[in-house]
Amino acid sequence: MRSLLGIVTVAVTAAAMGTASAATSSTVVSATVPAATSLDSTGCARPLNYSQAVLADSPIDYYHLGELSGATALDAGSGNHPGAISGGYTQGQVGGIQGWSDTSTAFTGATGTVSVPGTGVNTANGTYNTVEFWMYENTAADNQVPFSFYQYSIWNDGSGNFGFNSNNSDLYGITGPSVTAMQSRWVHVVAVMKNGDYTGNQLWIDGVSQTLAQRTGVGIPAQEVATPGYVISGHGVDSLYRWNGRIDEVAVYAGILPAARIREHFATGTGAPSPSIDFGAVLAGTSSVTSSDCTLTWGSSNETSMLRVYQQDGSGTALGGPGSVNDWAAGISDWTTGASMFGACLRAVTGAGVTGTWVPNATCPASNSPSWNAIPTTGASPGSKIAASPTAGITGATARLRFGFRAAANQAPGSYAAPVTFEVIGPDA
Repeated sequence: MRSLLGIVTVAVTAAAMGTASAATSSTVVSATVPAATSLDSTGCARPLNYSQAVLADSPIDYYHLGELSGATALDAGSGNHPGAISGGYTQGQVGGIQGWSDTSTAFTGATGTVSVPGTGVNTANGTYNTVEFWMYENTAADNQVPFSFYQYSIWNDGSGNFGFNSNNSDLYGITGPSVTAMQSRWVHVVAVMKNGDYTGNQLWIDGVSQTLAQRTGVGIPAQEVATPGYVISGHGVDSLYRWNGRIDEVAVYAGILPAARIREHFATGTGAPSPSIDFGAVLAGTSSVTSSDCTLTWGSSNETSMLRVYQQDGSGTALGGPGSVNDWAAGISDWTTGASMFGACLRAVTGAGVTGTWVPNATCPASNSPSWNAIPTTGASPGSKIAASPTAGITGATARLRFGFRAAANQAPGSYAAPVTFEVIGPDA
């Protein structure tokens, strides 16, 4: 018997009734590949590091700000627009990405800045750009701008507000304790900026979309526009409001970075399970199914084979966290009012002679159905067998899975996770 393991972590965030929750699936393959069997689970895989997650979304500009010396911020994006670093700054500082040795740049708050020349951002009225970065604001350092187009800025106004400014003593964004809580720690910021109307903007803090409102003044739509050049640390229209703290991993995209990708970037940057498969927004008390397939590809050079899945930790519940989430149970549990359940569905299999042991269902509906399956606690369980190949020497056999989750209205908020193992066994039994 030969086997190859692919370890998958499935994480679900359940929220209280009426608030959004999300679920994600990611994988890390860790094994020595035997000659007789192979398993490729990259179709379920998370990026290996934060940079790969960002580059997968094709930023126009991407500045690690990890240079150890010099006055040039290199651009890892598609635009190749190096930035000019000037004023008071210190390179080689501890960065914001967990488990990564790449460094950040610290700015003094007086003169330190990075000026970027003309780029390929959208400038037409009604179009969007997305700006993403990690920031570390020194304690009590206020009235400063981490990023700015000419007059269109992201601003901490020093009065407990953080958001968007059009150079008119105005701020559209968030306020209160959540702003104060951003000091003296690394914060992931994603700003979706609409040209000509900042009330159409989005602001994401640490992977969570914020509720925005006009906090001070009135915006000037004609000044709420992106310009080809921009500034990291400071106001674009003058030399004021320089950043007092560190900035890391600045990426600029022409368009709207999707919500699932924003959560992906934050999760990857913090070392949390990362959503290569994402449920999107899910209200507690409702059902959701992953919108993307988890595709597994396997083969066996000289014998029959089977693909199976089981819960690596051997626990009796599908997901562990602040409260338990049970496995799907046919006819009585999954997607039934008052229950929180987690299961997997086989959409399809391909390959000569390959058959699905689980009942395939191309739609995997968010409703009680025989196509949903519990994830057994061990590979010895008959229910762990997903599909089989009765033919020796097969290559490129595939199984496409989706995960389903129902958050009951009374489910305790928090993160729920369980390691899941995919395994190819030869011969088929």
